[in-house]
Amino acid sequence: REKLVFITKNVSQFGYNAEELLKNEKSILKTIVYPEDLKEVISAPFDKLKKEKKSFHGEFRVLTKSGEVRWIEAYSTIHKNT
Repeated sequence: REKLVFITKNVSQFGYNAEELLKNEKSILKTIVYPEDLKEVISAPFDKLKKEKKSFHGEFRVLTKSGEVRWIEAYSTIHKNT
């Protein structure tokens, strides 16, 4: 099973930087995604892949480094090597 980690500079708006997220003992998603939203955030891309969808849109909460909760809207496109 392959793992890809890609962190954009967008995390800075939540008080984080890529280096500290990569060094964190918790997974990156468990660090920044609101706990009640985590299951959906993790499963959404895989559900779309199973349905052969190439993109998805979602809204979920993010925890800032200072503990503030913010709603974000995310759009992603999935590219798969075959």
